[in-house]
Amino acid sequence: MTHAFEQRLGVIVQINLQLFSTATCGALAVWCWPETAQGWPWGMASVAMGFGTITAGTSASKTMLRLYQRETALAEFAALGGDPKTANLVSVERLIKAGMVEP
Repeated sequence: MTHAFEQRLGVIVQINLQLFSTATCGALAVWCWPETAQGWPWGMASVAMGFGTITAGTSASKTMLRLYQRETALAEFAALGGDPKTANLVSVERLIKAGMVEP
């Protein structure tokens, strides 16, 4: 069983990688854009990188929204209950008196 922190850490790393790919694709799209019409293949590559930027940015936004909704739901669920109460443990003497254990 994994802990909530490990799951959250994995989602945060995923979001960071998506945002990094968004920035990288955006920078490459600007860098590849041709200055003349003769470089049309670079223009097509730049447009493809632009679509990659949009896709990665949308994916990162959706992941952030899902994480926010999950954290909000967990906080609301935690707010429903009160503080945990401790229970007294049964002593050996009480077990003997109840006849559950032989002396």
